[in-house]
Amino acid sequence: MPHRSDTAFSSSINEMAEDTRQPLAESKEPSGMSSFQEAQDPTGAPSRTAKRTRTICWLIALVLGASQAWAGRFYMNTDGVSYLDVGDAYFRSGWESAINGYWSPLYCWLLGLGNWIVKPSSYWEFPLAHLVNFLIYVAALFSFDFFLRELINHQRTHRPPGDIDGGLPLWAWMLLGYTLFAWSSLDWIGLKMITPDMLVTVTVYVAAGLLLRIASQGRGATWLTFMALGTVLGLGYLAKAVMFPLAFVFLLVSALIVGSVRASVPRLCLALFTFLLVASPFLIALSLSKGRPTFGDSGKLAYAWYVNGTSLTPDEAAAVLNRHWQGQPAGSGTPQHPTRLIGKHPPIYEFAAPIQGTYPVWTDPSYWFEGLRVHIDAREQLRVIASRVHQYYDMFVGFPLMRILRGELSAKLLLLFVSVPLLLIVGWVLLAYHSQRRWQTLHDVSQYWFLAVPALAAMMMYSLVYVETRYIGGFAVLLYASAFAAIRLPSKEATVLSTAIFVPLSAIFLISFSLSSPPNPPPLYWQVAEGFRRIGAPAGAQVASLQYANNAHSQWARLARARIVAEIYLSNFIVEEDVFWLAPDSVKHRILQTFARAGASVVVAVKPPAGARLDGWQSIEETGYFAYFLRCPDSARCGTSKTPASADVTAEQRQGWESPPRPLGGHHRLGIADNPGVE
Repeated sequence: MPHRSDTAFSSSINEMAEDTRQPLAESKEPSGMSSFQEAQDPTGAPSRTAKRTRTICWLIALVLGASQAWAGRFYMNTDGVSYLDVGDAYFRSGWESAINGYWSPLYCWLLGLGNWIVKPSSYWEFPLAHLVNFLIYVAALFSFDFFLRELINHQRTHRPPGDIDGGLPLWAWMLLGYTLFAWSSLDWIGLKMITPDMLVTVTVYVAAGLLLRIASQGRGATWLTFMALGTVLGLGYLAKAVMFPLAFVFLLVSALIVGSVRASVPRLCLALFTFLLVASPFLIALSLSKGRPTFGDSGKLAYAWYVNGTSLTPDEAAAVLNRHWQGQPAGSGTPQHPTRLIGKHPPIYEFAAPIQGTYPVWTDPSYWFEGLRVHIDAREQLRVIASRVHQYYDMFVGFPLMRILRGELSAKLLLLFVSVPLLLIVGWVLLAYHSQRRWQTLHDVSQYWFLAVPALAAMMMYSLVYVETRYIGGFAVLLYASAFAAIRLPSKEATVLSTAIFVPLSAIFLISFSLSSPPNPPPLYWQVAEGFRRIGAPAGAQVASLQYANNAHSQWARLARARIVAEIYLSNFIVEEDVFWLAPDSVKHRILQTFARAGASVVVAVKPPAGARLDGWQSIEETGYFAYFLRCPDSARCGTSKTPASADVTAEQRQGWESPPRPLGGHHRLGIADNPGVE
């Protein structure tokens, strides 16, 4: 069944209206009281109303998406740097060096293609990535529109004969549907982060729309529809590895809703063949690269980090979560090619080769963690599931029941927990109550099991390991849409109830979105990169860091085309460098020598503490970053600085820099002054 155009969609709305008139006439209901109330207008108002609502919703969704993408255009997350690096590798270095067991390829290809075509300057590179994100958001809007059309069409074709109760008015579906889309896309997923989650929703919406089409056609479902389903699921896997197992859930559901084994089996085989045809080139290349069958290592690593780590002591868990896993604790496996520990007090790691990229440790974690052993423990798993169930409660309900029971109820507390997911649940309960169908409501809900099953399967998979709202945004929409599609309302109450529920819901979302929108951040990463160049650091400079560099330096280093090759590493969460600045001069000298032997040409520091002496350090503009050249390139002003060599960092300077460092805590503090000579 080919995709319908806007004209066809308008026609289907008019057809719905015509279908509604006959049973209403037979039941002698007053005009204007059908489930699609505007259908009684002989001028064709229902079509115009629905089209007008749809157009307004599209415009609002595009404006909100563009404003969020523009507001965050200079922001870059560390995962985004890795996606950009891998995307460049596909277009510049060849696929052999780009095949990656952690970062799925499709999103990398899109980012790499954008950079390859536009070839942006460093100032525009991150905004270009956000433009790609916005274009994916537009694609998600089109795919959701396809899903919504198929949902409305399914409701129309599966209405019981003579049933005068109907679903939501068409304009209400437009309002509810696009509010769901905008909320999940901009609040739960967002355009600020450079991640493939929006791309996944594109495939989820199209796959769900195809399931609705198959359900509508039944035994007459076309071969082309199943071929399209396999193709979309294959692209979903290339967007994110979690879609590989979920693809089989979608395929199984598609076979079950055909209603005939004879008709479903050959079509299922075609869909499966098409899925493997799209997915297998990367599957084979990745498996050959790893020397073992695999569809990706991100799930395995996440399980080791977030599940196996729950039964360990804090120090043991830190060893497993360590970006520089060295085989601790005992029983966690044997690292095949770990980063090199080149200093012990403080711990210094080198990782210049063989992985390329801005921060090689995070360019392909699956390489550095090769050999990490995963084990299944029932107590660990139950503990994690209980934690994820609590997370889901906070995501979908968030009502502070326990605090209220403790007598902490206040208007301010309730306002903090007025959220779109909770309002959606309340709205559905009110509609179900006014439908007067009682236990029949459960039967109505079960009619859309084929939408709920893939969504629940995804949420169950994430509950086993780790979940964030951006992972399940599209699946949450499927759950809500299937629930509201089951609503059957008395014709007299449909418009009144829809207006009372969905108009305030949309208004609350728009208000909360406007209030929560952050101000535009300055292009700090670009300022540091430009300042780094101005002090003479060449492209390709080998950088060492005094702290975990992925959070501190990867963004500006990407723009400066520098490579981070060594770092002092205490923890992912320590964002200060006191272990260096508060050490005796002899220890500082030894640390700098260790960096030099690792191949670094320059050490970069962030916001030294007040009173730190900066002999030989150069200020990188007014950013709070400082550089110390270990090898002086011809272009560098080594030994000179805007800050005098003998000067200390003043408290006033320190306060002028953003994000003051957090204090070292507990077991993270290392007494390097007591062991100055230990390597």
